[in-house]
Order: sequence, then structure tokens, then C-alpha cells
Amino acid sequence: MKKQTKIILSVIIVLVIAVIFIYPRKDMIFGGGNDGAAPASTDQRPGGPGQALPVNVVEMRPERLENNLSVTGTIIPNETVSLRPEISGLVTRITFKEGEFVRKGTPLVYLNDDELRAQYDRLEYTKKLFESQENRQKQLLEKEAISQEEYDIVLNQFNTTLADLRLVEAQLNKTVVRAPFDGVLGLRQISEGSVIGNADVIASIVNIDPIKIEFSIP
Repeated sequence: MKKQTKIILSVIIVLVIAVIFIYPRKDMIFGGGNDGAAPASTDQRPGGPGQALPVNVVEMRPERLENNLSVTGTIIPNETVSLRPEISGLVTRITFKEGEFVRKGTPLVYLNDDELRAQYDRLEYTKKLFESQENRQKQLLEKEAISQEEYDIVLNQFNTTLADLRLVEAQLNKTVVRAPFDGVLGLRQISEGSVIGNADVIASIVNIDPIKIEFSIP
């Protein structure tokens, strides 16, 4: 009887010792724990001790950057001019058609130049006369047959006639209205037989090479 009591007592002592050593380590053995217990000391966050940090890698390569902007604009010609004569006159000939493309310098309208032609012919004759007199007076001056003053009078007459002739010649050039640049002609505003001045519009001419686009950027 005493022997059985000793055996039972020995078993109880072993169980108590086992409970003392095993109970504090049950979380490590079974991986669990009581509700509200502190978490294990091992750091489980990414990048913690002993763990690799995840990284996203993007391949860089050159590409064309597209920067498009949609706007509303107005197409306008490169140049626009209202054709007007420089002098007044009777329209004797019109040589262009509406919508026609013309080159710079092309004659478009002719004005009556009869009076200017008569002035030009008279001055041309007078110029030749004074030119001849100037040559004779110059020879006489070299021979000291006349004075310097007498020679200067004829020379001034010749130079004055020459200046008048150039003025009439410039007026004659203005009796022809020409295209100021390459372009397309608009509607004709005059007719043959009408008398026009520098305030009257003959037609418009536009240059569309190149064209322009007018727009605003928001």
C-alpha cells in the first residue's frame, strides 16, 4: 500500500514539473495563444530583418511626345490689296477676268493717255532742240566766243526740259494699273468708258501662297 502511494506521488510530481516547463512555451510549440496576448516578437512587415524589399522596375526608352491641341481658326490670305489708280482718267481697256490668277506686273487696266502722250512728244522735241543748242554753246564757250553766263542759260533750259520729260513719263506709267504681286483677282468694280480716280476700287487681289490661319489658344 505504501509502495502504491509512493508511485502515485511520484507521477504527480513529474506532471507538475512538466506543466511548469511546458505551459510558458505552448505558443511557440502550437503557434497559438490566448485572446489578447501580445504578438510574437518576430517582425513580419515587408523589409523587416531577414526579408527582401519588393521593388517595381520600369524599362526606360525614348519615345516621341505627342502634344496635340484642337482649336477653331480662320483661313486668311497672305496679302490682300484693293486696286486703285494713282491718277484720274478714262478707262479705255480692261484686260483681266474675275477670279483669274495673275503675275506681278501684269497690266490690268489702261487709262486714256492721249493728253500725256502729246505733252511727252512736245517735251521730247524741245529736249532735242535744247540739247543741240547746248552742244553749240559749249563749243563756243571753249573758243571763248561766248560768256559762261550765256552757256549756263541754254544748259538750264535743257535740264529743265529733261526734268519735265521725266515727270510726264512717270505720269504715263501711271495710266496702266498693274498687279502689285502674284495673286487671284476678285470682282471687277469698274467698266470700260468710266472715269475713275484714286478713290475708286478697280478690284481686289489676294495672295494665297502661302495662306495664313488665325486662331486663339485658350
